Amino acid sequence: MNKFQIVKQLRNNGDSIITLGGGKEAICATLDFSEKYIKRKKAQRFTIQKDCILLFSWTDDGFKNIKVSDIKQIMPLSAVLKNPSPEITIDG
Repeated sequence: MNKFQIVKQLRNNGDSIITLGGGKEAICATLDFSEKYIKRKKAQRFTIQKDCILLFSWTDDGFKNIKVSDIKQIMPLSAVLKNPSPEITIDG
Protein backbone atom coordinates (compact mmCIF):
# COMPACT_ATOMS: atom_id res chain seq x y z
CA MET A 1 0.00 0.00 0.00
CA ASN A 2 1.12 3.52 -0.63
CA LYS A 3 0.96 6.44 1.82
CA PHE A 4 -2.39 7.75 0.57
CA GLN A 5 -4.07 4.34 0.79
CA ILE A 6 -2.78 3.89 4.34
CA VAL A 7 -4.00 7.35 5.41
CA LYS A 8 -7.42 6.67 3.87
CA GLN A 9 -7.72 3.34 5.70
CA LEU A 10 -6.61 4.86 9.02
CA ARG A 11 -9.16 7.67 8.68
CA ASN A 12 -11.93 5.19 7.88
CA ASN A 13 -11.00 2.93 10.80
CA GLY A 14 -10.68 5.57 13.49
CA ASP A 15 -8.57 3.87 16.17
CA SER A 16 -6.46 1.10 14.64
CA ILE A 17 -3.94 -1.53 15.62
CA ILE A 18 -0.89 -1.03 13.42
CA THR A 19 1.54 -3.92 13.08
CA LEU A 20 5.06 -2.76 12.31
CA GLY A 21 7.90 -4.70 10.74
CA GLY A 22 11.46 -5.01 11.94
CA GLY A 23 10.60 -6.54 15.29
CA LYS A 24 8.85 -3.37 16.49
CA GLU A 25 5.86 -3.64 18.81
CA ALA A 26 2.36 -3.10 17.36
CA ILE A 27 0.67 0.13 18.40
CA CYS A 28 -2.87 1.40 18.84
CA ALA A 29 -3.08 4.72 17.00
CA THR A 30 -5.33 7.26 15.31
CA LEU A 31 -5.19 10.07 12.78
CA ASP A 32 -8.17 11.83 14.41
CA PHE A 33 -6.56 14.65 16.39
CA SER A 34 -9.92 16.25 17.27
CA GLU A 35 -10.28 14.22 20.49
CA LYS A 36 -10.11 16.55 23.54
CA TYR A 37 -7.42 14.40 25.21
CA ILE A 38 -5.20 14.57 22.13
CA LYS A 39 -5.73 18.33 21.73
CA ARG A 40 -4.40 18.89 25.27
CA LYS A 41 -1.18 16.97 24.57
CA LYS A 42 1.87 19.06 23.83
CA ALA A 43 3.34 17.92 20.54
CA GLN A 44 6.99 18.15 19.73
CA ARG A 45 7.91 19.55 16.35
CA PHE A 46 8.07 17.05 13.54
CA THR A 47 9.77 17.39 10.20
CA ILE A 48 7.33 16.37 7.51
CA GLN A 49 8.92 13.53 5.62
CA LYS A 50 7.82 12.16 2.28
CA ASP A 51 7.70 8.54 3.45
CA CYS A 52 6.19 9.03 6.95
CA ILE A 53 2.76 9.46 8.54
CA LEU A 54 2.17 11.51 11.68
CA LEU A 55 -0.31 9.85 14.06
CA PHE A 56 -1.20 9.77 17.74
CA SER A 57 -0.17 6.55 19.46
CA TRP A 58 -2.47 5.53 22.31
CA THR A 59 0.12 2.89 23.19
CA ASP A 60 2.91 5.43 23.73
CA ASP A 61 0.57 8.31 24.69
CA GLY A 62 2.13 10.69 22.19
CA PHE A 63 2.58 11.69 18.58
CA LYS A 64 4.71 9.49 16.34
CA ASN A 65 6.13 9.74 12.86
CA ILE A 66 5.83 6.25 11.33
CA LYS A 67 7.56 5.19 8.13
CA VAL A 68 5.14 3.86 5.53
CA SER A 69 7.55 1.01 4.75
CA ASP A 70 7.41 -0.13 8.41
CA ILE A 71 3.62 -0.66 8.34
CA LYS A 72 2.80 -4.32 7.73
CA GLN A 73 -0.88 -4.51 8.78
CA ILE A 74 -3.69 -2.17 9.82
CA MET A 75 -6.68 -3.53 11.72
CA PRO A 76 -9.59 -1.48 13.08
CA LEU A 77 -9.67 -1.56 16.87
CA SER A 78 -13.40 -2.33 16.71
CA ALA A 79 -12.60 -5.59 14.86
CA VAL A 80 -10.10 -6.60 17.55
CA LEU A 81 -12.56 -5.83 20.33
CA LYS A 82 -15.38 -7.44 18.32
CA ASN A 83 -17.61 -4.43 18.91
CA PRO A 84 -20.88 -4.94 17.08
CA SER A 85 -22.42 -1.99 15.33
CA PRO A 86 -24.77 -0.17 17.67
CA GLU A 87 -28.29 -1.43 17.30
CA ILE A 88 -30.83 1.29 16.64
CA THR A 89 -34.41 0.69 17.70
CA ILE A 90 -37.14 2.95 16.42
CA ASP A 91 -40.40 2.91 18.37
CA GLY A 92 -43.62 3.84 16.67
